[in-house]
Amino acid sequence: MRGERKIILKVLFCLLSIISTFSCTEPMPNENEDYLQNFLRACEAEKKTASKDFRNGKRVWTIKGTVYADDFEMFYADYVKRKYKVIITSDCTHGLFQGCYVEAMNREIEIELGSDFFEKTWQEARNEYDSSHLTHRMINFRTQIRPKAPLCGNL
Repeated sequence: MRGERKIILKVLFCLLSIISTFSCTEPMPNENEDYLQNFLRACEAEKKTASKDFRNGKRVWTIKGTVYADDFEMFYADYVKRKYKVIITSDCTHGLFQGCYVEAMNREIEIELGSDFFEKTWQEARNEYDSSHLTHRMINFRTQIRPKAPLCGNL
């Protein structure tokens, strides 16, 4: 009888476990799903902010990561800002939500100016840079260095 009682208790315990498992009427919240939903809402808010800023005249092209710019690249950034009113910046510290803003702003600029905007303007800026810097170098050479011997060749 004692053995039967143990079996009955085990069966009863198993039945209670099964019943309690299936008796939950409300699903347990999933933290990952909540985080994802919150992220998507925040990301959409950042995209809307970027679109609003763009409509209000703000044009900031952000390059993700650290950028090392030479003299021409600095000239190019100034050229694009001067001629097209687009500020080029880099950001290696933005978080996920700021990434949504950056991507939306960059996309708005591409829609307005074309996806090949930077390729087209690169050559424009290069031509202006070469002509302005050649003139600048010639003026500096003639006024500041003043060589003692005659020069041969083209400057």
